[in-house]
This record gives sequence, C-alpha cells and structure tokens, in this order.
Amino acid sequence: MNRVFDFDVVKEAICIKSSGQEINRKAIVRQDTGEVLGVVSDNYKLIRHVEAVSYVEENLNRIGNWKVHKERTSKNGAHLFIEYVFSEITGEVQKGDIVALSMILTNSYDGMTRFGFMLGAIRILCTNGLKITNRFFELVAKHTFNLDITNLIDNSRKMVDVFHEKLPAIQNLSRLPLALPFDARVQGIINKGLIPRRLSETILKQGQRDTTTEWGMFNRYTGELTHNYKGSYDRYNELQNQVSAEFGI
Repeated sequence: MNRVFDFDVVKEAICIKSSGQEINRKAIVRQDTGEVLGVVSDNYKLIRHVEAVSYVEENLNRIGNWKVHKERTSKNGAHLFIEYVFSEITGEVQKGDIVALSMILTNSYDGMTRFGFMLGAIRILCTNGLKITNRFFELVAKHTFNLDITNLIDNSRKMVDVFHEKLPAIQNLSRLPLALPFDARVQGIINKGLIPRRLSETILKQGQRDTTTEWGMFNRYTGELTHNYKGSYDRYNELQNQVSAEFGI
C-alpha cells in the first residue's frame, strides 16, 4: 500500500530566462506532478521523505515497540509529519490517566521544516477513546552536507529520558486548580492573543463541564485542536506548541 510520502523528487538547476544563466539556487521538483515544492541553496542536502522514513523505521526498535499513529503531508507533499507511538513507554499523570511517549518525524523540501523529531505524548482516555498529542521537545537537523542521520537516531533515544523528566510538570498540572474561575481563565488566554480567539471562544461556549484543574483546561485546548481543527498540519503543530507554552509544558 502506498503511503502519503511515496513519490520521487529531484533537485534541478534554476536559470535566468533571458540569459539561460544558472543561479546559485536549486528547485526541488515533484516528479509525478511537476510541481516545485521548494527553492533551496546549493549546499542543501536533499533527504527524500521515503529515504528518511525507511531509515527511521528500521531503527525505531532501538527505542521501543512502536506503531504509526498519524501520517500526513502538507504543501502539496513538501512537508511530512509522521507520529509514532511507543505504547510501552508510559507515565501516569493521575490515577487512570496515562500518557505514552510519541515522536513526530518531520521533513521538508523547502527548508521550512527541518528533518528530525518532535517529542510528545499521547494521552489515552477510556472515555470516547480520545488521544491527544502534546508537544514537549524537538531534536532537528539542517539539510546540509554534514547531516548525519545515524547520529540523529542515536540522540533520539535521549528523548525517553526527557519524556520522563517532563512527567512531573504534567503531574503538577493535574494537581493545580484553575488559576482563575473558568470564564476568567479562558478570557485571560484570549487577552494574551497567542492562541486563536476562535479556539478559546469555542471552549467558552461549551462551558466548564468538569474542568477544575489546569491539566483539565490544557486538555480542553489540545482536544479541540486534535478533533476539530481544520487548517494545515503545519499550523496545527504551531498551535499545539502555543498551547503547551501557555500551560508551562
């Protein structure tokens, strides 16, 4: 079965139309559609999505047993995001509330998203089978000729330690009552202007429900993003980072 990144790209010279002279930039061209996915410098090392994924998935067992949770491209295939979940590497936030380690592989053909990993977690709830992704940490590398994919995999194993180091901060959120009454807490987030107003207004309209802690509020935001956000995956990741920053994760 073909995967979303299963297409070839080539690096082609860019010429001035009037003179035919090459400039010191290259175009990354998608072979099956002819689309230009990016314009990059001469020293840009082309890492094809299929090559990056193949190497990574051959080596992820060095971290633990894994499965693909989400797999997406954006910008006509220029950006790749694959989320892997390690269901045996977990932590308990509070009784019955488990988070499992996740790693999000990123790559791009336009230099906007570096090749590497973002560290996160999947929150597994029995109710409705919700799974919510939170961003904690990034390990990325530039597309230059000294890029060492092997070293990146070796360093990625350190993410397990970072995951466990972050757990106390998450557990602390579950013990913290809302900093303000529900409506005032959401309005405070709106006033900061870092998270889209529409997202906060949706949560405000839904009401408090059983949201009594900062952890509960955090998951209201990540849950709304995970299940209802319709924008690009690039923007989705930015918003997840902004939400994590708001709650100190």
